[in-house]
Parts: sequence; structure tokens; C-alpha cells
Amino acid sequence: MGAPQAQDLWNTQDCQSRAEEGTTIRTKLWPVKARSLAQHSHSRFLLVGVGSYVFDLGILAALHSGLGVRLAPATTIAFVATLGFNFGLNKIFAFRSGGLVGPAFVKYVLLVVVNYITTIVIVTGLVRLGQSYVWAKTAAVALNAVLNYLAYRFWVFRSSRVAAGRR
Repeated sequence: MGAPQAQDLWNTQDCQSRAEEGTTIRTKLWPVKARSLAQHSHSRFLLVGVGSYVFDLGILAALHSGLGVRLAPATTIAFVATLGFNFGLNKIFAFRSGGLVGPAFVKYVLLVVVNYITTIVIVTGLVRLGQSYVWAKTAAVALNAVLNYLAYRFWVFRSSRVAAGRR
């Protein structure tokens, strides 16, 4: 038995085309390790978080550096603009919650209040101490990410995740 071939790293699956019966479509699925990582809520949460961070920081930089909006209002606008993006992707993709939007959103909004306060305190506080607003925002995101994962997993999206037996 030799070394595995590149094609062996991919699982392949033949699918019957529903559009044309008898036509076989060959698809390549994710490598096994990538699929395994994608099965865990923490990996999906991290992916959503990176996307949210890029979205949030892009808006902050455009407003503060590009348009000259003061730091606190620019941080607030960027923070609020990212909420819908982040809630939707975490509910549907990261935690695969099939529960009602309303109760989860109420909990999410309460968590957002905590996030908002910590973000403003950290960003403006670190800037006053001489740090760049980008570094300050990064520190705020890191702290909030840990708190949010735990809150999402065990509180915000808990009911439907536990009922479905998902991680």
C-alpha cells in the first residue's frame, strides 16, 4: 500500500440529477478534516466572527479614517451595522438554530448592550492610552468573542440546539 493519492483526500459521491434522470453528477466534498471542523459550532462561530470583524472594521475605518467621523460615533455605527449580519449567520450557520427568531433576538439584543458598553469602554480607553483605534477595536472584539460564544451556545441559541442534539 503506497502513499495516499491526492484524490483519496477527497470523498466523492455520485448523485442522481433530479433534473434529468439517469445523468450522474460527480461532486467533490470537503476534505474529511475540514468537514469535521465544520461540524463544530466553535469553528463555524469563528468563521462568522472573522467575517463580522472584517465587515465591522471596514465600516469603522471608512467612517473614521475616510469620512472623518469622530471615533465613538463611527464605532457605534459600525457596531450597529454588523448586528443583523452577525445574528443571522450565527443563528442559521454557526449554531444551526431552528428556534423562533423572537426569543433568540431578545437575548441577542441584551447581549449586544453588554457588547456595546465593553466595546466603547475598550476602544476609547485604549485610544486615550495611546493605542491605535484598530488595535483597540481588535482587543474589544477578542474579549467580546469569548463572552459571545459562551452566551450564544449556552443561552441565546440553546433551546433549539439542545433539542436537536447539535454541538
